[in-house]
Order: sequence, then C-alpha cells, then structure tokens
Amino acid sequence: AMLLLCAYAKANRRPRRTLLLAWYELVEDSWLAMGAKDTSGVLWALATLQIHPPPDTLRRLAAVLARIEPECGCREISTSLWALATLDLELSPQLLDRFAER
Repeated sequence: AMLLLCAYAKANRRPRRTLLLAWYELVEDSWLAMGAKDTSGVLWALATLQIHPPPDTLRRLAAVLARIEPECGCREISTSLWALATLDLELSPQLLDRFAER
C-alpha cells in the first residue's frame, strides 16, 4: 500500500480521490514503520502527481523524515526535500541544516 502512489506516478496517472482517501487511511498506521526509501518514494510520488495531501499528513511525513535522517542517503534526502518544497511544506531551518551537513 505504501508504494501504490509510486506506481501511479511512474505510470503518470493520477489516482481517483476515493483511492487517495483510502490510501491516507491505510498508511496512517504505517508512518512509524516507514524507512528512508519508502518515505522518499511516497513524497516523490505526491509531488510528481501534484497531490497536496492534508497538511497533517505532510507534517507527519516530514517528522518521519527527521526521525529516519541518519539512515537516509543523499538520494533520499534530495528527493524528499525537493518533494516537500514542491508541495509547499515549510521546513524548519534546523532540519535543513542537518540535511545540508550530510
């Protein structure tokens, strides 16, 4: 379920609203288990498809990103930051500085 949006983005197809709402509910319980690749993939898909999830959902993803930052490689970091910026989520200067140091 976590990478369903990635499949849509790679196919350049936007999922129906009902599917998105179901996806939000499905992954709500999975935020804490997400790793670097899943997090950056989901963020990339959202930004690529120009899907602006509820602000709380984006904030949760940004919090997951901050938590898993030590396991992130350059690719996950750059993809995630690009996606969050594309989706207009304002990141804290501290988080940006942490990623810039890597």
